[in-house]
Amino acid sequence: MGETSGYFADPKGAREVLRALCRILNIDVDMSEIEERSREIEQITEKMQEDIQNKVQQKEDLGYFG
Repeated sequence: MGETSGYFADPKGAREVLRALCRILNIDVDMSEIEERSREIEQITEKMQEDIQNKVQQKEDLGYFG
């Protein structure tokens, strides 16, 4: 079972579940697409975190107007 936050598809969690199944079943699966999707989701998440940090910083900078 792979746990997710529920906000996005979680290719990292899916990848880890697939890796475990591959070991258990002794099979090989091409994970190149899931690896690419994982990188894309990671980039989106990082961008969102940066945007949130910038908004918090801007709000703190203008705090004296409050």
